[in-house]
Amino acid sequence: MARVGDVAAGCVGVRMLAAGMAESSRMYIRPEFRRSGGGRLLLGFEKALPSPRI
Repeated sequence: MARVGDVAAGCVGVRMLAAGMAESSRMYIRPEFRRSGGGRLLLGFEKALPSPRI
């Protein structure tokens, strides 16, 4: 969940697929916080996960 002060700005659902692999299932940003980069911040966790090797 993302907060701006005491206000909930948005959230993202994450489903674990396997060890070290996850999928974002749903994301919601309140209208007054849209177009401010909040979605990118919520999905920023993806950069912290290891890249899959093929």
